[in-house]
Order: sequence, then structure tokens, then C-alpha cells
Amino acid sequence: MCIDILGDKNKSLPKKGFTDRLSYALWLKEVLHTLEINSTNILGLSYGALHTVNFLTFFPEKVNKAVIMSPAATYIPFHPLFFSYALGMMNSREGVEKFSGWIFENRYTVHPYIQEQLIAGMMWNNSVKNETLTEQGFPYIFTNQELAEIQTPMLLMLGENEVMYNPIEAFKCAENSSPNLTVELVKDVGHLMSMENPQYINDRILEFFNK
Repeated sequence: MCIDILGDKNKSLPKKGFTDRLSYALWLKEVLHTLEINSTNILGLSYGALHTVNFLTFFPEKVNKAVIMSPAATYIPFHPLFFSYALGMMNSREGVEKFSGWIFENRYTVHPYIQEQLIAGMMWNNSVKNETLTEQGFPYIFTNQELAEIQTPMLLMLGENEVMYNPIEAFKCAENSSPNLTVELVKDVGHLMSMENPQYINDRILEFFNK
């Protein structure tokens, strides 16, 4: 099951704005409650991975295991280049194409259908005012104490060709940050590793969830 993140580039329309990290966690808790899911495994990529870690800091009892891939910020800040490329993506076909080229370099060619979907997503204006980032908003770097208190078994996968931040630095910051965290540096992939090597990524996720 894949859930839209409210406030992101999708067609889900929030009835009220988010004010801080807790409000995002409460929203996801409400989603699980409505679906009558008491606890579950959660998988998050990029922004979704950031939300997964955020949820764990507030409602760990709702998560059996978690896989976080290429988390946005979370452990270390974005490289300044990220903001340049991200700004260029807003309402610009050329900007989206440049962003894809930066993310994938020459390792992966985005299928035209997927590329058009990415462009359509960035062109989409749902007329909902974007929330102003607050001190506890996103992107967010979790404190050592917040990470140390997460007891949930987690698998963190970082691509060795990550460009949004230095993957080696992220690896070192994440390593030993949570008591039940496994950190892996995945070879030959970047930020969107599930697109670049879906077979390995899918197998590794299932292996972790099923053990």
C-alpha cells in the first residue's frame, strides 16, 4: 500500500495545514487508525523515509520494522546543490530534466512515461498554500537523543552515488545512532535506488521484513 504524503506534489488535498513534526505524525497515525491497522512494517524512500523516522520518534508502537532508503536530510543536511536543482524543478520542464540528470547521471535512463509523470507532478498546482518551514518542520536533522530512543528494528540503505548529501558522512552519522539499526551502503546506485536496481532492493527489503 502506498500513501500520498499530504502537502507533497500529489492530488490529496489537506483539510488543514501542518504546523510541526508532530502534526505530520498524527496524520499518519490517523491514516493507520482509519485503515484499522494497529501496527505494520513501513518502507520510506527519500521524503517518505524522513517521515518514517519522524513517525518512529512519536509512535514507535505502530511500527514493527522499518526500511528507510536515501532519507531526505534526517542524519546530515542536504548539499547546497540540492536546493539549486530543487528550485529549478518548480514549474519547469527543463528543471525536472536537469534534476533527473543530476540524480541519475549516466547510470539510468528514465522511461518517457515516468519522465512525463514527474514533469506533470511538478507542474501540478493544487492551490493549497505550502506550509512555512518551522524549527521543527522539514527537512529536519534528528538529534542524537531522538535517534537513540528509537528501538524499532530499522534497515537504512544509502546509495554510494548519492548526490543530495555525502553518503559516507551519512553512513558514519547513522551508524550506531539507534540500537536496532542496520546501515548498508548500496553499490552502483544513487538517490532513487529502487529505480536503478529494483531486483536487489526489493529482495533486500523482503529479506529484512521476513527475518
